[in-house]
Amino acid sequence: MEHIQRTIDNIIDFITPNIDCVSTHTVHFMVEKLWETTIPKPILNQINTSPSFDNLIEELWDARKKGNVSNTNSELVKFFQVADQFRLTSLMNDDYIISIEELFKKLQGRNCGQIIESAKVKQHMSEKKSYEVKVMSQVVAAVTSTCNSSHIIDLGGGQGYLSSILALQHGKKTLSLDYNQVNTHGAAVRSKKLEKLWIRSQKRQESHASVEHHGKNWKRKNKAPVCTIKEEELVVCKEHCKQITHFVTPDSDISSMLSTAYPLDSLHNICLIGLHTCGDLSATTLRLFSKCPSLECLVQVGCCYHLMEEEFVKSPFWKDVDTSLYEHGYGFPLSEHLRRKKFFLGRNVRMSGTQSPERVMDLKQTQTLPLFYRALLEKYLRSKVTINDEDPKVVGRLATKCSSFEEYVHRAVKKLELDFEVDDTEISQLFESHQREYQYLQIYYFLKTALAPVIEALIVLDRVLYLREQGLPESYVVQIFDPLISPRCYAVVSMKPTSARQNE
Repeated sequence: MEHIQRTIDNIIDFITPNIDCVSTHTVHFMVEKLWETTIPKPILNQINTSPSFDNLIEELWDARKKGNVSNTNSELVKFFQVADQFRLTSLMNDDYIISIEELFKKLQGRNCGQIIESAKVKQHMSEKKSYEVKVMSQVVAAVTSTCNSSHIIDLGGGQGYLSSILALQHGKKTLSLDYNQVNTHGAAVRSKKLEKLWIRSQKRQESHASVEHHGKNWKRKNKAPVCTIKEEELVVCKEHCKQITHFVTPDSDISSMLSTAYPLDSLHNICLIGLHTCGDLSATTLRLFSKCPSLECLVQVGCCYHLMEEEFVKSPFWKDVDTSLYEHGYGFPLSEHLRRKKFFLGRNVRMSGTQSPERVMDLKQTQTLPLFYRALLEKYLRSKVTINDEDPKVVGRLATKCSSFEEYVHRAVKKLELDFEVDDTEISQLFESHQREYQYLQIYYFLKTALAPVIEALIVLDRVLYLREQGLPESYVVQIFDPLISPRCYAVVSMKPTSARQNE
């Protein structure tokens, strides 16, 4: 645990002097002149003295493409290089941050058996969801085989895609818990659709396999027959996929729920899973796992860090919320190591942690012009009307629908129902006179991008440290997804070793 604690402390030491960059909001960039307090002085000086801002940006793109560039004069590139040291991918080791391949090796060392690759089901799912379900089901199947799990409980099961694939391909019995009754009902309906699709696929493969082929140029003249699936054939998901509407807390009696769902089954070594458990549900999942003796293994991928509630800082959006709602604990921090420090991040910092640096840097998907429009609009509005920071003006993603700043201002004023005339000449002059500030804002955006994976590393490592503090040494951070496809790509995987070994 000391190694994890040192890593967390090193991350905090790096984030602290740069906290203003990620704790501030882009809307206030112009009004509060944030470049003066958020951009490190060496970077700011280089912008102001460089003959070409575009060359500075191109140097960054080139450096990110080439990887580790030594002897660079770019202060921005140097900042990224230091930040990269605290990304989870850079911190990988054989102890607590591992790759999916290393996880499978550890599972095979515990007699996992053959790792079965999951099929990819494209129908009824987006390409992203299809990929996530394919990979997650393969990991869950391997972990449950290792721990000899009789059943799986899926927290925040949503539409039930993951549970259905675990049942259809891997023969796992699952119970999906979701607080939304619409999701619970929808999961039952979709499991039937997926099973019909699965049966058709199997029959089609059998039909193709039974056809005698005649040479490499042979072509089938007759199309495969349409498979009609009868209701009585849909037995797998009916018997292996159960759904219950329930708001999960660390005190939820999920063992009783599982017994109710599967009254005739023998329950042992239950696996707890969650694919992109939102906000505080991630912390609830870990608390429930460490607390409930019937739970043997865990595979959980979190998301929506900005929706977590922190113990040592109050969310500006939850001023009137009864604190008794958090009697079961807050979403962050979980570990005693950070709780002793009374450490907090704040909502803006956590929001920054949800950015996808891979999509920004690898695909060059920057969003700086809409951000510039919004920051400049804020300055313009404050020169015309009184704005209460407790009740900010919200215009949404209006900039993506506008071809110019002038159009953006007109539409924003109309949407906000403000009573003043917009002077196009004034708007145009405002835009042209803030081009240097736009350069600063782009750098501000890149700095946030560099810090995003560092913030995520801190949040995820806090979770693994919490599990190890609970006496669960086989707890790991595992990168299971490609971050370009699924930005929240890290799973927390944990196995309780004692009873698992007794069952081997």
